[in-house]
Formats: sequence, C-alpha cells, structure tokens
Amino acid sequence: MNKLEPHEDEVELVQQCLEQDPDAIATLGQRYASGLVRSLIVAGGTEAEATDIVGSLWGDCTVGDATHPPRFEKYHGKCALSTWLRTVATNELIDLKRREARFHKIEARAIIGGGNDESFAALSPGSGDPPATEAPLLALMKTALTSAMAKCPSQSFVMLRLVYLNGLSQREVAQLWGWHESKVSRALDSALEMIASETLRTVKEADPWLEVGWDDFLELCRCTDFLTSD
Repeated sequence: MNKLEPHEDEVELVQQCLEQDPDAIATLGQRYASGLVRSLIVAGGTEAEATDIVGSLWGDCTVGDATHPPRFEKYHGKCALSTWLRTVATNELIDLKRREARFHKIEARAIIGGGNDESFAALSPGSGDPPATEAPLLALMKTALTSAMAKCPSQSFVMLRLVYLNGLSQREVAQLWGWHESKVSRALDSALEMIASETLRTVKEADPWLEVGWDDFLELCRCTDFLTSD
C-alpha cells in the first residue's frame, strides 16, 4: 500500500467539496468548524463574529459567488487544511474589524458634524473607505516583518541570511567572522528574538485587538502565500 503524500487526504476532501458532495461538505464542517471558531475568538474576535465568519466560510470555499470562484480552488495541499482555513478565516476577521473601525470613525465625524446631510452622506457604503485589499493579513505580515528586519543590526542580518537563506552552518559563519561558534549562535538568537518582538509589536500597533503569538504568526505565514498563488 502506497503511503499518502502529506495532506493528500485533505486535498481529496477539498476536491469532493468542490464537486458538491454533501457528505464531504458535512465532514468539512464537523472536522473544522468548532476549532476555527475557537481560534478566531482567541485571536480577538467575539463569539458572534467568529460564528458568522465560519458559517459563511463553507459557501465561499465550496461555491464562491458571482465575482469570486470557490476559495478551495487555491488549496493544493501545500500546508495543512486546518491551518489554511484558519488563515482564510483570520483574514476575514481582520477585514471585518477594520471595516467596523472605519465605520465608527465616520459615524463619529457625522455626529460631530451635527448630523447634516453632508456628514451623514459619509456613512454610505464605500464613502471615505480606502481601497479594499484582497489580503489584509498578507499585507500586515509583510509590513511587520519588513519593519522588524529594517531594525536588525546589519551584521546580524547578514549572518541570518547566510545561515537561513544560503545554508551555511554556524561553524562556517564563525570562521568568516573569526568568532567562536557559540558567539555566532548567541548573535543569531538575539537577532531572531528582536525580529519576533518587533514584528509582533508592529502587528499590535496596526490591529490592537489582534492576539497572535510568534508561533501563530509563523504558522499563518506558511499558508498566506498559498492563498494568493494561482
């Protein structure tokens, strides 16, 4: 018996859902719904927000709408389906929270403006809203990481690139710098800790309600690019 490739069974489930198999769609909800709701609540959503997002997610993933194809067409098993769904749902939560925040700001301006026609016109859909982004989570991650890496000392940043991008060992890096290997290890650890701390700080500044740890951030990063790939 051939061993299944990683997530092959989940790819099969997704394909069955795209074919509108009622048993597969029922399995999807039974297997993932409660965990997704919990993860959104932990991330900072209310129970009502989490339930609504997850409730509408199945239709978005399996059927789509007049303007968007089913989301599942972009799932190819490159990460766990649970993580992929969590990334999609978190993206929706961020979008919801940001739209609510913009609405409250516009509403406050309307009240301060005395409730005249011009001020209340700002409450109409789309008024005063910046252009919508397809993936606010992806944009948030890129901004946070770019900001953190820009604050990393240049020497440490070069070491990180040599080790994690070019595949050099810490011993080889130590030889290049004339350092003891333990000193390189401490420098790398310090740089990674700083990047993690600065990244999460930037995320919190952008969306104060969002509760995400470094492990959560890395997990979401692993699937975010797969949401936007063809």
